[in-house]
Amino acid sequence: MSAGRMRGCAQAWALGDYGREWGCRTVGREGIGRLLGQRSLTSWGNELQADLVNAPSQSYQTTMEREYVIDGHRTYSLEAFFDEFGRIVLHETRWGRNLDAFDDVLQGEFETPDEGFTLRWINSGDARNSLGYAETARQLRLRLERCHPTSREQVRQALSAAERGAGPTVFDWLVEIIMDHGPGGNKAVDNVRLVFE
Repeated sequence: MSAGRMRGCAQAWALGDYGREWGCRTVGREGIGRLLGQRSLTSWGNELQADLVNAPSQSYQTTMEREYVIDGHRTYSLEAFFDEFGRIVLHETRWGRNLDAFDDVLQGEFETPDEGFTLRWINSGDARNSLGYAETARQLRLRLERCHPTSREQVRQALSAAERGAGPTVFDWLVEIIMDHGPGGNKAVDNVRLVFE
């Protein structure tokens, strides 16, 4: 393989389209190392970054090939949401089933597509109702039982607000985490798109 073609394949791989446009075979991170031979991955990465920065204005767009459909009828509690998400997206893979682990999964851990994906939440109005203030208060009561003593006052205040029908709900928590991994979010590089139906 010529150096130019190898670099093109590596760039395409790094940009998320895995070399299809370059006619390259699919390789993982280890395969890139074998293609580079004696050169270190760090040295290649620095060259690639320089090439991309200095490249003529060319638009690289990755396509989101995956779409997962979450049914709001099946997400009647936070635990049920985690069950549905695990069943649909992770194919029953064991994971932490908490908000922090959910955030990790959206970053591409647990075999979610590196190029990102669309999460289509059908019957989302039903989920918004089910994951409203009653479920939020229930979750905050559970959190209050196991949280660190220094966090108890903050959780009590959130619980009090939820019992009055104020503040973010479980539905809002989930949407905020998902949106953080999509366009305009702090982790937009993960390319997760949320669509409500």
